[in-house]
Amino acid sequence: MEHAVSWSDLIWVLMALAALYALEMWLLLRRHRRSQLDSLYLENLQKQMTALQKDMRALAQRIERLERRPMREDVLRPLAEVSPISHPVLDPPSVPVSPPPQPEPEPEAPPPQIVPPAQPPSPPPRTKVVDPSVPDANSTPYRRAIELARSGVPAAEVAQACGISRSEAELIVALYRRTPS
Repeated sequence: MEHAVSWSDLIWVLMALAALYALEMWLLLRRHRRSQLDSLYLENLQKQMTALQKDMRALAQRIERLERRPMREDVLRPLAEVSPISHPVLDPPSVPVSPPPQPEPEPEAPPPQIVPPAQPPSPPPRTKVVDPSVPDANSTPYRRAIELARSGVPAAEVAQACGISRSEAELIVALYRRTPS
């Protein structure tokens, strides 16, 4: 018994082969597009890394310039001792201010001794807890970033809360982070 192949069978086989070829080409193009997207993503990452390296070099140069500058003693005071409204380095007075002359008090009779009731000792001062989502009206972004860094906030949150670059926030956190003693 002889098995004959009809034209309709040949057409079905050719259509199946064409469909298989089309599927293979579609998969190949899809894989090629994915590799193009990956290369674009990698190029974008490379550009970001280059920009960050440039920022880091600029910040390192800035730190070197600042380290070469002579430090004033009042700059070294802790931030808690500095008035939030006026800072001697950041807001220097335009005219030297001298204290007004005090009139000499006239000697008077000593007042009677009044002994106040004993008061319990005051509790130790609490450390300031800084909420990164609430901006302080009297601070610059960098002062605020320093406060956040001292309170242990990560660099990414410092950058977002203060509107500064991530590399600046990382530098501030590295310089001002409190390390356990």
